[in-house]
Amino acid sequence: MALAFSEEWAAAWCRLLNASEEYAAAAHAWEGSVVLRVRSSSSAVFLDLHHGRCRAARVATDIDVAGAAFIFEADIGVWKSLLQNQSNPILALMTGRLELARGEFGRLLPYANAAKELLHLVTEIDTEFDD
Repeated sequence: MALAFSEEWAAAWCRLLNASEEYAAAAHAWEGSVVLRVRSSSSAVFLDLHHGRCRAARVATDIDVAGAAFIFEADIGVWKSLLQNQSNPILALMTGRLELARGEFGRLLPYANAAKELLHLVTEIDTEFDD
């Protein structure tokens, strides 16, 4: 079992992304770095996503956060729901439960299927939440 937002968890997610033909197809035109951050916490993960591949995944450093094209923030309960495929990320964004703290929402819309597959794959990790 891997703790959500840990090095082990991020590395497992990256491996799953790189093994998925569905993700590769859905994200073939996507490029950009993403930080997923737990609100009111130091927990954050950095994903370097490039044309359907995960080039890096790790606990986010200050440099990762400063350079990320997109930063998503939410309370741990929202992340738990999203990462266990119990919530829709687009609905969470539209209702403000998930915040796009950096980046343009319009740039994300063409990649809704990639986001869906990205979140689907993370549910394959036996994840423990520190809440």
